Amino acid sequence: MPTTAHIDEMDLLLRLNRGDAQAFHVLYERYKTALAAKLLKLLKSDDLVEDTLQDVFLKLWEYRSQIDAQRTFAPLLYQMARNKVTDLYRKAYRGMSLREQLSYDGTAVQEPVDHRIIDREEMAVLQKALERLPARQREVFTLHKIEGKSYKEISEMLSISHAAINQHIYRATQSLNQTLQPNVQVTLACLAGMAALYLS
Repeated sequence: MPTTAHIDEMDLLLRLNRGDAQAFHVLYERYKTALAAKLLKLLKSDDLVEDTLQDVFLKLWEYRSQIDAQRTFAPLLYQMARNKVTDLYRKAYRGMSLREQLSYDGTAVQEPVDHRIIDREEMAVLQKALERLPARQREVFTLHKIEGKSYKEISEMLSISHAAINQHIYRATQSLNQTLQPNVQVTLACLAGMAALYLS
């Protein structure tokens, strides 16, 4: 049975479908703070966060008539934010000033790769680079980043601690950063940068 909160959100989305600006404002106020906090962890820049928030909600308004009011709103909003951040990370490798704003350091590796943002050629190059890693680093990195296994699952499979898993992933990422060409490094930028936006 739908909860009161879900019914309330469904009503807002139905109103949004019809172009109700007040419903749009309520949704914006409801989600902007949490989304901004997640974006700040990724983008390291208040200006970029503000621009990204505006872009995401502007796109939401533009596509308001296509939103499915029967579905939970948060996953849609976060998917739109993920897409926008992915675009920013791609642009970061084409413009030094933006890359400096992003301040990417490769340490926030937590979630599996989204294969939709990596083409086959990039994946092949990444695979070759993975083969040059130490066996345990490659195994842990592949399990978590490519196959999407959780830390708990990997810990049970390999009998190693969460701290050891994190260390293997961090070292693997550092090695890959040093060996991959810029056109493939964006893959690692996305691996590191998208973590905080994935919903459990």
